[in-house]
Amino acid sequence: MGSKRNYEASSCGSIPIIQGNIEKLKFTFKHLNNPPWILCDTWEDGLIEAKKLLNNPNELLNKQKQIIEWWNNYIICLKEKIISIL
Repeated sequence: MGSKRNYEASSCGSIPIIQGNIEKLKFTFKHLNNPPWILCDTWEDGLIEAKKLLNNPNELLNKQKQIIEWWNNYIICLKEKIISIL
């Protein structure tokens, strides 16, 4: 859940799929402004969501754009926090 791979994938426009209790995942990532990752209760559910995106190129592109936009905003906020501390 706390893997840096989610951030690495996001920085490239890839779509992280994170399996776990949905409510706990939402709470865990709330401080990150709810990244538009695929959150699923089971890996099977994640596979279903991934297949839906693969079968709909427009939705896939939209999801990738959401992730890249989230990532860029996350980095800007992080830089601002660091600057305010220094």
